[in-house]
Amino acid sequence: MEEIVLSSSPLTESWLPILLAFLFLLLSFSFMVQPYSIDVLFRLGKEDDRSNLFDDQSRVDIRAVVSQLIFVVCTWSLCSYLLLYGLDNTFSYLTYLKLLCCVSLFFAVKYLMLLLLGYVFFGMQIFVTYLRTYWQLLLFVSMMGLPLCLANILLPDTYAIYPLILLGLLLFAVVILLLVDIFQLFFHKMVASFYILLYLCTLEIIPFWGLFFLLEKIVVSV
Repeated sequence: MEEIVLSSSPLTESWLPILLAFLFLLLSFSFMVQPYSIDVLFRLGKEDDRSNLFDDQSRVDIRAVVSQLIFVVCTWSLCSYLLLYGLDNTFSYLTYLKLLCCVSLFFAVKYLMLLLLGYVFFGMQIFVTYLRTYWQLLLFVSMMGLPLCLANILLPDTYAIYPLILLGLLLFAVVILLLVDIFQLFFHKMVASFYILLYLCTLEIIPFWGLFFLLEKIVVSV
């Protein structure tokens, strides 16, 4: 009997369940050493109020930070691959590693740019509070986005669009929260609108747009 060889896909690759289990263990461990609080994302009052909310939490545990950092980078890479899967209809571990390297470099450069922005325009105490809120947003998107991306792959084609719609609504809500945070950060400036536009273009819109095209190019070129 002729052997049937299954094409490479998220449903046939054995490394994907191992990666998902690893991400789940990372997230669980980070919550064990330092519980995650979503309250800070919806604290739309003054910056000192939000800072006090952070102060009420336990001190930052480096083990939780490292675990969450690995989780976010791996999750963003995997979600990008799942969303771009179908451009070449292959799903390989080596391609995922390439995407992982690109996303890791992207977040490293973005972190340095955010630090530069905080050093130039703001007091570090205010900006650290904003940076922690920004990180909470990234973690929240990662936790919610991963199951939605997986559902898009697992569900039949008739229903596959619904997880993407939910993902789009999630990203829209996160953008609104981020805009509120940016406004709180810049509103005391005389040229606040210019600063907000400059921030969005240089640190949000252009970098993420460039990252998307870079990841797409990597997937297509495989």
